[in-house]
Amino acid sequence: MTTHAPAGIGETSNKKGVIAWGLWDWGSASYHAVIVTFIFSVYLVEGVGADVPGPLRASSWLGLSSAAGAIFIAILAPALGRGSDDSGARKKTLFGLTMAVIVVMLSLFFVENDWHFLWYGLVMMAAGSVIFELASVPYFAMLRQVSTPKNVGWVSGFGWAMGYL
Repeated sequence: MTTHAPAGIGETSNKKGVIAWGLWDWGSASYHAVIVTFIFSVYLVEGVGADVPGPLRASSWLGLSSAAGAIFIAILAPALGRGSDDSGARKKTLFGLTMAVIVVMLSLFFVENDWHFLWYGLVMMAAGSVIFELASVPYFAMLRQVSTPKNVGWVSGFGWAMGYL
């Protein structure tokens, strides 16, 4: 009886393609770590929005803006996936959306520690999340281009692991 070990990088896939694909996960992990989870969202809620007037606290506004972004993602992602699949422009779509996320991240520099800037910060965070998740659509679709049925699990795991470096 012959047992087959799962294929690893370079065995049935283009090694450079797999590494390039995984590097997007590595580079994009900072968005969720810095912007969404640990740094900017805390600054937005506890600093910028600390004195926001009205019955809702800044954390509630952050939740509402995130929910609105999620609705946009649910509406737009299938159409974007279909369009990038049909056109074959996954790399171009991924590049354009990644550049848009970078522009949104840079725009957060202008959020001052004053509740009047809360709305701008919330819109930019929601827009960034929408664009980031839309960029994930062609990225995940490219998995089939950089892997084979034999090593798809390994390649996918490699990309996932790159996000934790």
